[in-house]
Amino acid sequence: MKLTTALAAAGLSLAAFLSASPAMALNTRSFVSPTGNDANACTLPAPCRTFQIAFNQTIAGGEIDVLGSAGYGALTIDKAISIVNPGGYVASMFVAAGGVGITVNAPADAAVNLQGLTIDGGGAGYNGIVFNSGASLTVDNCVVKNFHNIGDAATGHGIYIAPTSGTLKFAITNTTASNNGYGGVSMFMPIGGSANITGVIDHLVATANQFYGIVSDSHSSGAETVAIANSITSNAYSGIFSGNYGSGTMKVSIDNVTASGNQRGIEADGTAKVFLGRSTIMGNTEFGTYNSTSPNTFYTFQNNQVYLNATDVGGTAPTPVTFH
Repeated sequence: MKLTTALAAAGLSLAAFLSASPAMALNTRSFVSPTGNDANACTLPAPCRTFQIAFNQTIAGGEIDVLGSAGYGALTIDKAISIVNPGGYVASMFVAAGGVGITVNAPADAAVNLQGLTIDGGGAGYNGIVFNSGASLTVDNCVVKNFHNIGDAATGHGIYIAPTSGTLKFAITNTTASNNGYGGVSMFMPIGGSANITGVIDHLVATANQFYGIVSDSHSSGAETVAIANSITSNAYSGIFSGNYGSGTMKVSIDNVTASGNQRGIEADGTAKVFLGRSTIMGNTEFGTYNSTSPNTFYTFQNNQVYLNATDVGGTAPTPVTFH
């Protein structure tokens, strides 16, 4: 009697373990589809419907692939992940009023990669992509647009990079940031922060943003180094603005950029060190370049085209430097 009872109990335990094991397994690669279902396992034969459920079903360092054109919902990322749209589909998310499209709150060793996404604030969402923490963020071939500013510096951004600590890297390539209420791509280092960030912006189109196309604004003790190349910026205020006001350092390289149709094409303030080369700055309604800093921290390699602005050079003229 006792042996029979013990065997029955063991059998029940084994059955419970076996039935639980598949549910506990996470995918190395998950899939989302317009015809998917979030009750599915997010595998290729049984894809899910939204990014968040697919993310929850994927291991750290795994990948989510898009199988068709659809809206896949907002997402909070707290581990390494790649989200890939390899087939040229429209993989979009329409962000709710007051919301954020993708929030990255990842560990210090986590790499996050986003490819082929369209993130639309619809004039009511607050930010497209927010990068708070993680080892690195890569954004490629994405569109971030129509985000709303509520009168502060923390909303209305296509891409908002705002860490308070740690060492972070980012790369933004082949991307469009347009019609945002504050900035297309914005880097803000707050008072009391100590983050060190290194970034690359290449082939960005930043247009019709209400203040800045690209803005770097630091009040921290951290170091910021950003290279901007092969990009176009045309916005309501500054095409590219770099301002450093804390005890840290800021170095911004601008190469082969067109800044046209802004109020100010390229602007430097505080102790930001800005290096400008091979760029076209024309048709800006107030200044082509503007530097409010003295002593000067704005440098030119003397191979730019600065012409047909209301005033070509405002403030302190950039200091000529030679190639080494």
